[in-house]
Amino acid sequence: MPTLVNSSPFDFAQGRQFIVHGNAATVNREPLTVNRRPWRRGFTLIELLVVITIIAILISAVSASFTNAQMKSRDGRRKSDLKSVQQALEVYIQANGKYPSASNYNIQCNIGGDSSIKEWGQEFICGGITYAQQLPKDPVYQATTGYKYFSNAPNLTYILLAHFENENDSDLDNQPAPCLPPPSDYTYCVINP
Repeated sequence: MPTLVNSSPFDFAQGRQFIVHGNAATVNREPLTVNRRPWRRGFTLIELLVVITIIAILISAVSASFTNAQMKSRDGRRKSDLKSVQQALEVYIQANGKYPSASNYNIQCNIGGDSSIKEWGQEFICGGITYAQQLPKDPVYQATTGYKYFSNAPNLTYILLAHFENENDSDLDNQPAPCLPPPSDYTYCVINP
């Protein structure tokens, strides 16, 4: 069985120890080595997981903030769009004494022989007079949930409707009661002044 010895005072002072194999007549000295791994540069698995988790949390927070900012931006555009349609409708009533009719939630001219229907995204020309170069389209919602126009005979009032994505918009608190008959998914409206 190998034994652990210090071969000389010099070896002991240096901290060297040897394993002696065999009997005293045939001494085979090998330096005793401890299995030490060299120091490596890098990260442990735990450190990597912590960093990845922190990055994921930051990305989700920034993404939520960015999405909220986009919704507010689109809602701001909706307000602006309906304001421009409102201005065109006021020019229309000044020229014709009444607002255009409504057909399937679109504007329908009612000037003389012109009863054309103006869909959202088309130009608003009635009786040869241009009231708007283009009726705006909702930035996201199309077809079934785009802007809507209502006007009842004798076409002296109207309602423009839009659906806001941000349900916490301060303008939604100021909506007039007759504007949104239930059940309605339209959350914002403009009525004639």
